[in-house]
Amino acid sequence: MGGETRTGRNRTPGAPPGLTTQSRRLPADLVEWPTLSVGRESKQLNDHPRRRAAAVLRNGALAVGGRLMSVQTPRIRLFVMDVDGTLTDGSLTVSADGGETKTFHARDGAGIKLLAPLGITPAIISGRASKATSLRARELGIELVDQAVGDKAARLVALCKRLGFTPDHAAFMGDDLSDVPAMRIAGWSAAPGDAVEQAREVADFVAAQPGGRGAVRQAIEELLEEEGLWQRVLEGLQSNRTEAPA
Repeated sequence: MGGETRTGRNRTPGAPPGLTTQSRRLPADLVEWPTLSVGRESKQLNDHPRRRAAAVLRNGALAVGGRLMSVQTPRIRLFVMDVDGTLTDGSLTVSADGGETKTFHARDGAGIKLLAPLGITPAIISGRASKATSLRARELGIELVDQAVGDKAARLVALCKRLGFTPDHAAFMGDDLSDVPAMRIAGWSAAPGDAVEQAREVADFVAAQPGGRGAVRQAIEELLEEEGLWQRVLEGLQSNRTEAPA
């Protein structure tokens, strides 16, 4: 968890986690951050109603005008990933008999396994159909796997509807133009460090690592920290709980 992974490329300095100048929820020309006091720390908050997420702080309360107000952290319940260029580096090895080989990163797998115990369901929406993807998903316990998808945004909406919530409760991580519409409608989005410019511009978080080299793990750690769940992971390690092999 190096320092470079804790700040998204598009985040406004001093802004609360998850809020960005590039975000569809936060027009760049409207970003202003008045200061307010929260415990011993100084936080910033914009009073625009669309900035409601700015009031979400990990301790669950904030002080406004000398009054302590309770708030509830928006909950991401679904973490959706693209495959080629996100879970892999985008390389494809095709054999003479038509077989396809992909390379996945162990730390990404370990990060994905952190999600379900914390109440976040991992899922895959990929533009390509691949046996390698199906095998890796099965190994990681990912049950929601959609492949050969043309419209990822529409599929994300349908998946969220099936699960009983809106895309505001979903995170989407992708690297290419086909991922951008889904990233725009998701409640939180991320991109690998080597994603196309358009994906990096709309992402709430841009990993330092490239696709297939730990970018998904960095995004998961960032999301868990913003959701106030990362400490639970660390406490689990201190309680001698170990991650399963990934």
